[in-house]
Amino acid sequence: MWIAICQKSIEKLESQLGKSKYRNRIEPFHGTSLIISDLTGSIDNGWLPYGRTGFVKAEGAEIIDKLKWVAQREGALAVAQAYEAFETFLYDIAASYGFNIDASRTQSELRLSKITEKNSFEEWKAVIREVYRKGNNREIINKLRSLGKGLEVAENKTRNTRNIDIISWYKVVEQIRHAATHSDYKIKKSVLNKFKPEEKKILVERIPGIETETGYLIKMDKPSATFAIKLFAEYAHAIYKALSIRSDLEWNNHIKN
Repeated sequence: MWIAICQKSIEKLESQLGKSKYRNRIEPFHGTSLIISDLTGSIDNGWLPYGRTGFVKAEGAEIIDKLKWVAQREGALAVAQAYEAFETFLYDIAASYGFNIDASRTQSELRLSKITEKNSFEEWKAVIREVYRKGNNREIINKLRSLGKGLEVAENKTRNTRNIDIISWYKVVEQIRHAATHSDYKIKKSVLNKFKPEEKKILVERIPGIETETGYLIKMDKPSATFAIKLFAEYAHAIYKALSIRSDLEWNNHIKN
C-alpha cells in the first residue's frame, strides 16, 4: 500500500530532521510543478508549447505534515478499493454458486428471472450485476446468507475471532468508501446521526479521524487500513465457507491452526 511507503518516508525524514538540528545539515526540501501543454497552441516549429501550473513546495517539518496528509488519504482509498474488490467477489461468488452448484435455488433466492442452468457463467455474472448494482451490497449479502449455512456465526460479535459485529462494521466501511470517493474524506453529519450505537463505536475505535460540526474527517493510519482490508478478505472467506458447507463441499484445506 502507498500508505506504507509514506510511513517509511515519514520515519526517515523525522530521523533526518532530528540529526540536522545538531549537525548543521540542510533541512529536506521538496518542490513540484505540473507541466502541461496548450492544446490550441502553435506547433509550427514542431514543438508543443509548454508551461507550468504553479509551484508547490515544502521544507523541513512541513514535508512530514504533507506526507501524513497523503498517507491518511491513501489509507482511506485503500479501504475504498478493498470495498470495491469485495463487491466484485459478492457478484462473482453468487454467479459461481448458481452456475456450478445450484442453479434453481440461486435463481429463486436471488430473484433472477432472466437466468437458468442453461446460461453461461459470464451470463450469470452479467445478470447478477444488472439486478444488484442498483442497491447496496447488503442486499446480496443477505441473499448469500440465506443460500449458505452458518454465515451468521462469522458475523456475530460474540462468536467470531475478531470480536466485532461484522454487519455493523460493513455499514461503517460503506461510508468510508463513499467519503473517500465522493465527499473529500468526510462522513457527513447527517450520516453520522443515523449510525446506531454499535456502528458509532466501531467508527471511533476502528477508523481514526476527527469529529467536527459538519461530520467525521477520516485520518486513516496503516494499522487501521490493514485491519479493514484483512477483514474484507475474512468476510469473503466466511461467505465462501458458508456456501461450501451448505453444498457439502471441501472448504478448509488451505486453513491451518
